[in-house]
Amino acid sequence: MMNIVNQYLTQLILIFFLAIAAYLGAQAKKLYGKYVTTEVKQSVCRTVVRFVEQVYKDLHGEEKLFKAMHRAADILCDYGINITEHELVAMIEAAVNEFNDSFNKKDEALPEPINDDCELCKIDFDLDEVQNTDQSPMKDRS
Repeated sequence: MMNIVNQYLTQLILIFFLAIAAYLGAQAKKLYGKYVTTEVKQSVCRTVVRFVEQVYKDLHGEEKLFKAMHRAADILCDYGINITEHELVAMIEAAVNEFNDSFNKKDEALPEPINDDCELCKIDFDLDEVQNTDQSPMKDRS
């Protein structure tokens, strides 16, 4: 009799631990899916912002935002990812801010001229003259 109770008790404990493991696995998958989905959304918004900035140079403000929202929503829909309008606006605005910050940092990164009295800076190059001379770096070196 005790042998049968031990056998059933062991199986119940095993089922209990398997249920907990299955629950934890499902929660981990859900959390991972949410993280990956958020990463995809952010990546799509960054790409769309760069696209809109390059293609629609004549548009500004709300018009650019509208174009970016539609493009991003279409791409995310193709991936089967749902996004709310508020989330989309927030991610696009964050991507625009990131784009502007990186653009401004590139301008700041340009070095200042070291010496304004540099002799090479004062030379006025004539491209036709340089290409027609024997010492031209453009001349075939074979």
